[in-house]
Formats: sequence, structure tokens, C-alpha cells
Amino acid sequence: SCDVKFRPISVQFGHLSRRAPSWKTMSWQVYIDDTLLGAKPKCIAKAAIFGKDSTQWATSSGFQVSSQEVQDIVHGISREQSSFHESGLKLSNEKFTVVRVDPDLQVVYGRRGKDRGCCCQLTGKAVVIAVYEAGMQAGQCNNRVQKLVEYLKDQGL
Repeated sequence: SCDVKFRPISVQFGHLSRRAPSWKTMSWQVYIDDTLLGAKPKCIAKAAIFGKDSTQWATSSGFQVSSQEVQDIVHGISREQSSFHESGLKLSNEKFTVVRVDPDLQVVYGRRGKDRGCCCQLTGKAVVIAVYEAGMQAGQCNNRVQKLVEYLKDQGL
């Protein structure tokens, strides 16, 4: 199981005020480092959070997802699921076969070979991207991304 607990934003970011910081000024890197990559069990190798406008908010070291790749994810989930299945998706210039697109949950699952894959899910304003590798469980990766997305949606993001 992949238990992820979120601390209140004001505590998580060390702010003294009780008011949560604006989504434009807050540090997104803690979500990558602590919530996606740092939580146990280790089920995500690389991760990134982008705005739906394809601006990078945070990413793990060496994971270079292009703005075009983010635009393709947003477009594929939101509008063109059939062409998304045909063309696949790219992350950091690596092609993944689209296994499933769920427009209701706004998520896409991809595979690369027999032991690597990805989960990309949209919130109202963001795209959360995670990649798992050999020895990591796809279901745990997907669960962790979904929990972060639910949390961000609850925060109005």
C-alpha cells in the first residue's frame, strides 16, 4: 500500500501565517522531493509538476519534460484520446505506449517496455507526471499521483 499523508500547506512550507501561500508563489519542489519521490515505498523514479499552460513548476533532477510534451498530454487527455492511443506520449524525449486514458479522472497511463511506465494526471491548473522503473509497482505509482492530484484539487488547484 502507498500511504501518503499531506501536512497543511502553511506548516509544510514553514510559513508563520495561518493563510496558505498563493499557488503562484509557493514552492512546488517539496511535492516532488517529499510526496512523490521521497515517500515509502519507493514507487516513483522521476516526477514533474507543470502548469496546464506547460510552464514548469517543479521537476526531479535530470527529468526534462518539454513544454510540447506537456501540451500533448493536456490535449490528449482533454480532447483527443483516440489519436493519443495511436501516437503514444513522450516524456523527456522517451516514447511511452498509451495503455489507458480516462477522461473522467483526467489521467493517462503509459508503458515503456515490460517494466517501466508513467502516470500523468490533470488538476484544474496543473499536470502531475510520474515515471516508475524496474522493481517499482505501477499501481503504487498511480495511487500516489492520484492522491496528490486529489489533494491539489481540494486546495483549489
